[in-house]
Amino acid sequence: GLATNLALGGRWDRGGLASGSGMELGGGVDFKHRRLGLGVSGRGRALLGDHGRREWGGDLAVDLDPGAPGVGLALRLQPTWGLAGSADSLWRSGGLHAPEAASSESMRWDMALGYGLRPRGETNRRLLFGLSRDEWIGVAHRVGGELARTDALRLRVEVSRQAETPAYGLRLEGVGRF
Repeated sequence: GLATNLALGGRWDRGGLASGSGMELGGGVDFKHRRLGLGVSGRGRALLGDHGRREWGGDLAVDLDPGAPGVGLALRLQPTWGLAGSADSLWRSGGLHAPEAASSESMRWDMALGYGLRPRGETNRRLLFGLSRDEWIGVAHRVGGELARTDALRLRVEVSRQAETPAYGLRLEGVGRF
C-alpha cells in the first residue's frame, strides 16, 4: 500500500542562549508490498530560522523483510542527503544559532542487518547489526537488540562505535502508538 505523511514544527522563544524562531516542514511517501516484504520510503524536510538560517535534507530507505513481520532475516539500506532529521533541530542545545557539524551538502549511508525470532508468545526479539558511513564522522558500527510486542509497542537498545575516533554511543528508543 501507499501512504503519505506531512509534519510541521515551529519554535519561538525570547531570551536566554537558546532564543530564536524557526519553522520546519517535512513530508514523505511510504510504499509497502507485504507479500514480498519490500518497503520503500522517501522523506524530505526544510527548516527556516531567523537570521537567515536554512537547512534541508532528505532520505530514501529500502527495506527487505520477507516472511512473517519481525521474524527471520531483514535488511535496510538508507542513503541520506543534507541535514535530514526531524524537528529535533529546532530544540538542539544552542537553539537555532548553534553551529552545525554537517552542512546541507553532506551525505550519509546507513545499512542495517537483523535477524528476528519469536520463541514464545507474541513478543518478537531481533538482533541488529549496522554500519554507517558519514562524510563528517566517518564509519560507525552498531549492534543492538529489539523487543516488539506489536507494531504499536517496541523497545530498541543500540550501542555504537565510531571507527576513526574512539567515540561510543548508546541509543534507547521506545515506540508506543495509540
